[in-house]
Amino acid sequence: MPVRIGAVDEDATCAGKSIAGAMHPFSEDLTKGCQFFAQLAQTSTQAEEIRYANTACIFIAASATEAKVNEWISISQMLGGEGKIPEDFWKSLVSLQRNLRFEDKWNLIASLHNGKLWDRGQDPFQSFDIIVSLRNELIHYKGQFLGRDETPNKKIKDLMRRFRVKSHATSIEDEVSTWVEDLLKVKELGGWICSKIKSFCNDAYSLLLGGT
Repeated sequence: MPVRIGAVDEDATCAGKSIAGAMHPFSEDLTKGCQFFAQLAQTSTQAEEIRYANTACIFIAASATEAKVNEWISISQMLGGEGKIPEDFWKSLVSLQRNLRFEDKWNLIASLHNGKLWDRGQDPFQSFDIIVSLRNELIHYKGQFLGRDETPNKKIKDLMRRFRVKSHATSIEDEVSTWVEDLLKVKELGGWICSKIKSFCNDAYSLLLGGT
């Protein structure tokens, strides 16, 4: 259901009152979509379907947390501020957010709320960073020719170690495989991605607000 904002001095929840604006909480669609494809990857018996479903999880997942935070920024700005944060801060953040990295937006909010600053060495930030790295590598696919069990970066290598992914191809004539095929055929990959992103979305506000 869309988030509704009433007109000035009006209660948007009361019947007959005008609505100044509405915003669909798309982060929920993204989270549920990730769950849908994770389940498909887990239950499918077709290698291609598993690969497609895991790919969908990867492409969807990284956007869910950012959408969640962006929704909160928009709501705070529409409501004229949040907590002790001046309204002008939220207005400025709304106007600047297209040019800010998610990490920078996060740190701006967290620093004012005495929240948890972005730390790539700890979860949930570490897992998020791995998922984003995987997403970027696939979205901006370079088509590199790599050797057996080779990956384009360390984060993907670490992810393959996590799932104990190793090529079973002989690498002779027609029997070869690449990191893309080997990693994306892991049934549990989508579920891991989904659980990390869902947890991050659920904890985002408490992390930003310093656990309050």
